[in-house]
Amino acid sequence: MGDHVRTLRSFAAAALVVVLIVGVGTSPVRAEAAFTPSGAVTFKVDHVKKTITVTAKLAFYNRSCNPNTACEVGAADVARIVNAIEKMWNTGLKVKCYTFHVKVDARSVGTQSEAGHDQVDIGLDYGPIPLKGYVAFVRGEVHGGKDPDPLGNTPDDRIDVVHDPAAPTTWPAQTYDQTYAHEFGHVLGLDDNYDKNNPKVPAPRASEDLMFRKQGYVTEEMAKRVVERSGQVALKDLKCGWTLSSSSPEGYTIKGQKCDDTDGEWTFQGKLVGPLNSEATYTITIPAGTLAGRFQSSTIHDTAGIVATINAKGTASVAVQPDGSVKMTLDATTATSTAVGAGTKQTVTLPIPAQQFTWQPNTGTECAISS
Repeated sequence: MGDHVRTLRSFAAAALVVVLIVGVGTSPVRAEAAFTPSGAVTFKVDHVKKTITVTAKLAFYNRSCNPNTACEVGAADVARIVNAIEKMWNTGLKVKCYTFHVKVDARSVGTQSEAGHDQVDIGLDYGPIPLKGYVAFVRGEVHGGKDPDPLGNTPDDRIDVVHDPAAPTTWPAQTYDQTYAHEFGHVLGLDDNYDKNNPKVPAPRASEDLMFRKQGYVTEEMAKRVVERSGQVALKDLKCGWTLSSSSPEGYTIKGQKCDDTDGEWTFQGKLVGPLNSEATYTITIPAGTLAGRFQSSTIHDTAGIVATINAKGTASVAVQPDGSVKMTLDATTATSTAVGAGTKQTVTLPIPAQQFTWQPNTGTECAISS
């Protein structure tokens, strides 16, 4: 696949060396020992704008220089790589209804040891022979002492890029935009998606995305995995709600929206305009911490001067489906119809069968998180 991740299997807890650092922030690293940068990748959630912004701090240095000579990477090269990464990753990807956004905070340093303790150091190779991209990372021993699932979505499955003088992260100074974006996926905690025994085919259950091959794209599946692996964002805190919207050939429309969680109050309206004018309002209340409650509805039919009002109430239940939708079931215990027209008024009790409605996950930004 052209891109490779170097796994530091020997990076066990017993081998960790405390790194002496002067100051905080981007202070120079004074000891040449392997360590995991702290705070190099951070996540910020804006519940109002419905965005998730991941910021990665990178420090580029020129690996083609004499080891005893410091020569920084040019600003133009840093800007070019940053632009390649952000262009490939910032395409409006959604995690639930939140827009996923990447921000690369990059700078140039003279040598690897000058990278801050909160930055991922990346050596750019300007040699005449193009090399493959390498990212030095640790997993397994740090995350629970076992190999994680390459396609797993938990923090224990995340890979963590390390500062390692013996096996440094190295990228080619000139290569495809997709290569930079692929290697950046490792910075965000993603593993390769290809079969380790046959890099020409995807791993079982894997998609043919950018973590499989450079011809691939950054997908919403990748963005969701980055967020879940981070341990900094809980999907349950991303409040998107659901939308009910349907119409029939006869012109009957149903509209409704529910924000936040499955409990609380759900409401929706139905309307039909034509020979039979009909309007319906449903209110469903699900007590906190449950999936079952009560409903009441009022439907008005207006036909040829006769107005019929049907009032119903009964039990309600909601169930979240594997695809994220919610199936709502309403079962009436009582329903009465009162018809007024032509100088008469008649009230009858009606049997009403159970009704089901499917609410789809809301992908817009209309819902606001509860205060």
